[in-house]
Amino acid sequence: METKNSFSTVAYTTPVVHGPRTINELPSDVLGIILGEVFHAIRQPYIEREAAAPDLTQLSSWPTWADRTQEYPFAESLASVCTLWRDIMSNVSCFWTPLVIWLGRDPTPLSTICQYLSWSRHQLLEIYVLRRYDPLVEDRTEMVQITTILEVLLPHVKRWKVLCMKLLHSSSLPRPRVDLVGHAENLVRLNLDFIIDDAVGHAATTIYAVEGFRTPMLQEL
Repeated sequence: METKNSFSTVAYTTPVVHGPRTINELPSDVLGIILGEVFHAIRQPYIEREAAAPDLTQLSSWPTWADRTQEYPFAESLASVCTLWRDIMSNVSCFWTPLVIWLGRDPTPLSTICQYLSWSRHQLLEIYVLRRYDPLVEDRTEMVQITTILEVLLPHVKRWKVLCMKLLHSSSLPRPRVDLVGHAENLVRLNLDFIIDDAVGHAATTIYAVEGFRTPMLQEL
């Protein structure tokens, strides 16, 4: 009895086995759309919550990746995943319109602030100047930091939509028409908050250079 191998008469081609594909293998424009959708999905509930009941006493940055930490703004969390994501996001201005600047330990470098301002292009800005949690109740550098940060932000005053500062010392807060100057034509929310009131009375002879600070659209102070 003759037995034939059934496979001997069948043309057999070994399939090409591909390794697991990753999101980074997608075209840049497609990956940009995905990152934008993730950005919108996480950002939208925060926007709706703020619109329904804005809490000006509890300043916080916009949501972080999976809400695992309140330390890092969401755009930076995405952009820090890898160089490719950062490069793609740097070309999409809406990622960088909420600008969160950290003070205290591990402060946001001025170079990073300038970079994000550039990436936001001509979009309106929501600026949050916040402190990371620190048990120390003194920061002698805070006023200098704020002065330096304002020098970077003031050229963009026409793009300010929100300016919120939650500082340690009241003396570090910028003063409207002295430190805050210019035509903030799109500013709708201005919040200057502090933890420790260390302001001292100025002598009557003290003279400041007073300039205009115009905020025709301001709704919340």
